[in-house]
Amino acid sequence: MGNNHIEEIQALIFSLQADIITPKKYRDYVDVRFLEDPECELLMDLEFAANDLAETKILVGEYMYKTKHCLNYELLGHFLGRQMEKLYRRNEVTLEVFANRTYCLWNLLPGEIAEEQPLLALCSAGDLLPYEGESRTRKRFEDIFSYEWKLA
Repeated sequence: MGNNHIEEIQALIFSLQADIITPKKYRDYVDVRFLEDPECELLMDLEFAANDLAETKILVGEYMYKTKHCLNYELLGHFLGRQMEKLYRRNEVTLEVFANRTYCLWNLLPGEIAEEQPLLALCSAGDLLPYEGESRTRKRFEDIFSYEWKLA
């Protein structure tokens, strides 16, 4: 399995739980990765469990334990930032709904990454929506998305 796939899979799982991506988007990702590497046992297992989020989380956790893989939080943050920006740019949900989803995502994250910038800023940017209004809150999100999400 490629070096970055586990962080990307974990980012998609968090994004799916926070309603940032659809189950179809997650299944499509697993389908593509499995077709690229059909010999990968984890991808085969994820392919069969693609409709079962609880089983997917167990499979990823077992894989990380078995391989002693520690999540690269910088890379995970990069993938999460990209997913959230895609949702924001599609303009499919109101700013309030988007802000609620970023907060939901923040609640799912391990403490080590939840308190890191720019994810902390992104996930709390909507907190001031009732006080600052939509225009200033949008500006805040735009500023955060202009940040270059680091790659490991």
